[in-house]
Amino acid sequence: CNTVAKYLFGSLAVCLLVTCALPILVVSVSIGLCVYCCRRRGHHHHHHTTHLGLNAKIRFIFLPHPYMRLYVKLQLFTFTVVTLFLGILSVCVWVYTSGVIHDGLVDKLRTITDIRGWQMSDYISDELNKAGLLSNRLIALQYLANMSVGADYGVYQQQVIDDMRLACNNTPEYFRTTLFDVSGNKVLEYNKDPNNTLNFDFFSQNFASTTTRLQIEYVSDTLYFQVDTPLFYNNVRVGTSSLTGNMEHFLNIMNDGRGLGKTGQALVGRQARDDDGGFTLLAPPVSEPSLYGKTLRWNVMTAAINGNEGVVDDSVNYDDRVVMASYKSITLGSAADIKAGLVIQIASDEILSPIFTVRNIVVGVFFGALVATSLASYIMAYNMTSSLRRLHNATFAMARGDLTMVESLTSSKKSESRFGTLRTLWEDEISDLRRAYRAMALHIKEQYADLEQRVQERTQELQEARLQAEVMSQAKGTFLANMSHEIRTPLNGIIGI
Repeated sequence: CNTVAKYLFGSLAVCLLVTCALPILVVSVSIGLCVYCCRRRGHHHHHHTTHLGLNAKIRFIFLPHPYMRLYVKLQLFTFTVVTLFLGILSVCVWVYTSGVIHDGLVDKLRTITDIRGWQMSDYISDELNKAGLLSNRLIALQYLANMSVGADYGVYQQQVIDDMRLACNNTPEYFRTTLFDVSGNKVLEYNKDPNNTLNFDFFSQNFASTTTRLQIEYVSDTLYFQVDTPLFYNNVRVGTSSLTGNMEHFLNIMNDGRGLGKTGQALVGRQARDDDGGFTLLAPPVSEPSLYGKTLRWNVMTAAINGNEGVVDDSVNYDDRVVMASYKSITLGSAADIKAGLVIQIASDEILSPIFTVRNIVVGVFFGALVATSLASYIMAYNMTSSLRRLHNATFAMARGDLTMVESLTSSKKSESRFGTLRTLWEDEISDLRRAYRAMALHIKEQYADLEQRVQERTQELQEARLQAEVMSQAKGTFLANMSHEIRTPLNGIIGI
C-alpha cells in the first residue's frame, strides 16, 4: 500500500509541522511584542498606554494592556495547548478515517470483482448447459445415426430442420446451428439471420474431440461464441453439433460501470497465443476499443489468468497508469478451453480523492476550530485577568498618590443587576483579592480624608491660639506702657524735690 502510505505519511508530516509551527510563531510574535512594550515602558512609564506606538489592533489581540504579561502568558498557553490538541486530534481522525475509507474501497472493489466473476462464469455455464440440451435432441441423433450406417435418414431431415429452427428462435442469443457427420462434413445448417455475412472461419473445428468445446472471438464490435458438442447415439459417435451465438449479455456484464466511478474498467483477458508472458483481451473496454488484438503485459492480469486472486493498491498497468486493481480467475468452459482472468481497475487518483476530501474537511475544521478557540481563549484570558488589570492600574495610581482609581475596582450596578448570578459563578480568588484591596484602599482613603480634616482643625486651633496670644501680648504691652507712665510721673516729682 505504498501510494496510500506515502500520501498518508506526507500529509501527516505537514499537519504536524503546521500544528507545531503555529504555536511557535504566535509565541515568538507575542514575546517580541512583550519585549517591545517592556522597553517602551522603561523609557516612557509615565505615559499612558496609548503612547506606546503599537498598532491598536495588534495591541487589542495580543496586549490589551502592555504591562499585563500574565494575560499574554495565559493566552499563549491556552492557544498552544488547544492548537496541539486540535492538531493531534485532527491528524488521528484523518488517518483513522482515511484507513476506514481505503479499507472500504478495497472491500468494495473485491466484492464487485467477485460478483462480476460469478455472473460471467454463471452465464457461460448456462450457455454450455443450454447448448448441450439443444444439441442432444433425439431426432437429430436418430438422423445422424441412420446417416452413419447408411439407413434411410430422409424421413427425419425436415423434422431436424424444423427442430433446429425452433431451437434458434426460442433462444435469442443463438442465430446459427450446424450439424456435422462423424467425418466432419456439414450435413445441415440453419441461420436465423440471413443478413449476417460472416462465415465464422475464425472458429476452428476439432471433430476428434470427445468433450464440449467453447470458443470465443471478438469480431466487428460483437463478441461471438461457438459451442461444439460431440453427439453420441447408443454410445457411438455419430457427429457434432455446432451452435453459434453472440455474447451481448456477457459484454453488458463486463461494461457495467455501476460502482466503478469515472475511471473504473472491467477487463477479461486470456493468455496470448504467441507469447507466454503476455495476454490479450477477450473483448476491449468501451473506452479503449483499440486494445483488442494487442498483446499486453501486466503482472496482475497474468496472476489472474494463472488462478490467483487479490487486490493491489498501486499497480502500474499495461499503459503505465497507476491503478488499484482487484483480480481473480474466472471459469469460461472447461480448463482446456479458455484460461481467463478478470481484473477490475480504478485509477489511484480517483481512489485517493475521497481521502483527500476528508483531509480538506479535517484541515478546514482544524483551522475553523483554531480560530474559534483562539477567540475564546482571548475572551477567557481577558476576563480572567480583568481584575488583575484593574488592580494593577489602581496600585500604580495609588503609588502616584491618585486615589480616584479605587472606584474602578468594583463592577457597575447595572452590570451586577444584569449578570449577577453569572458573575457570582465566574468570580474567583482574584475577585476576592480585588474586593479586599478595594476595601483597604477605601479605608486608606477615608483615613487620609479624616487626617486632612484633623490637620485642618488643629491648624485652625493653632491659628486662633496664635491670634489670641498676639492680642494678649498687645494688651500686655499697652498695660506696661501705661503703668510705666503712671509710675514715672510721681517718681519724677519725688526726685525733683
